[in-house]
Amino acid sequence: MPGTERTPRRRALVRLAWAAGTWLLPPLARAEQAPAVQLLGVDRIVLGGDGATLDLRLRLDNPHVYPLPLHALRLRCAFDGIALAHGRSLQPVLLPPHGSAVLLLRLDVDANSLLAVLATLPPDGVVDYTLDGDAEIGLTLLRVPVHVAGRIALPKP
Repeated sequence: MPGTERTPRRRALVRLAWAAGTWLLPPLARAEQAPAVQLLGVDRIVLGGDGATLDLRLRLDNPHVYPLPLHALRLRCAFDGIALAHGRSLQPVLLPPHGSAVLLLRLDVDANSLLAVLATLPPDGVVDYTLDGDAEIGLTLLRVPVHVAGRIALPKP
């Protein structure tokens, strides 16, 4: 069939296209490691009617040698093993190579679950927490899992 034979020039162009694709796309295509997420604090708890909101302050660290465009961060939050909140970031963040950024995140809370946690809160207000979800890298729809656990003091609502 004419035009389908592999001439040296055509082979060179195919190799060049493949090489360009593997070197230009790796930051997004191979971003298999999510940014490291650290919960810096629970800034505010607001109760109202059947719902509530929870404001978290997170630090995101980029483990890569290239900038990491974080399109969205989706999280579910549990305190002392009780799942009570979920939400997502509203604005994209560009994490510099090996750099970090602080992200404020407002989560929607099930008020009944939150009241159950607050009713058993120790005097120092410290609870175990887990944050589970995913980070959407760029506009590629690549989602990498995020899991964070630790202990933190809750503010008074």
